[in-house]
This record gives sequence, structure tokens and C-alpha cells, in this order.
Amino acid sequence: MAASILGRIDREIMEPRRGLGLVVRNPLLQDWVRAGEPNESGLEDIYRLLESIVATYNTLGANFVSQNTKQYSDLLNGKRDWSYRVSNKDTWFTGFRDSSVEVNNVVYVGAPVRGTRAYGSRRDEVDGKFAGLSQTSGESENLDRGLRHHPRGKL
Repeated sequence: MAASILGRIDREIMEPRRGLGLVVRNPLLQDWVRAGEPNESGLEDIYRLLESIVATYNTLGANFVSQNTKQYSDLLNGKRDWSYRVSNKDTWFTGFRDSSVEVNNVVYVGAPVRGTRAYGSRRDEVDGKFAGLSQTSGESENLDRGLRHHPRGKL
């Protein structure tokens, strides 16, 4: 039973987050960040990287949030959105940046705005400096339902 629960968590949360390592280490992302993240050259490549993560790991979305420009390059339910910039109100971003944590997972269950969703975040560094973070988001209804059917106790 514990193996079943851990397998479900690994498949629905951990695997997509590990896949973000492909984005972090990708030369296209690193070169784009070094060039100052010009919209006209590179943004299409970044969205293709995000689309490959979504397709490979069957997530709802993926994004890259830039430390340099504060730009939020988001892909959610197949829709590209480049309209949002993080601000000082986005303490989740500055908290992650300042923590020096490499990876982070957050799971919401029945939250008023987000519903039941899992987010995996991974620190992106270019030339040893914090460049931003990459995230995946996934619907966690199946995970939630699956975990509720297991008896409570130690794993």
C-alpha cells in the first residue's frame, strides 16, 4: 500500500518536477537569459521547451519566471500567456529565490482559487547566478482521490 501511494506521488508530482531539469540545463534557455531575454529571438524556443514538458509529463502547464525581467512566460492548458510580470507582492517568487532551495513542491487540496493542484518548482541558474524558476502544474484530483482511499497511518 505504501508503495502504491509513493508511486502515485512520484508519477504525478516528482516526475514532472524532475523533467524541469531539462529546461534548466537547456542551452536555448541559458543563451536566451544571457542575451537579456529578447522577445523577438528566443521566446518561441522557450515556449517549445515548456510545451515539451507538458506533453512528456501530461501536466496542465509549465512556466519560466525570470529574475532579470520579472517576466512570467506561462503555458497553461495549451494557451501561451506572456502578459504577467512578478512584483513585490509575489512573495512565493522572492521566497523561493532567497531560500537557495533547488526544488520545491506545493500541493493544494480544495483551495478556493486553485482547487486541487500540485506545483513543482525548480531553481534556474545561469553562470552560477539565480536566473529564475521553472514550474509545472498538474491537476491533483486523481492524486487526492487515490490518497483518500488509502487507510491513514505511517508509510
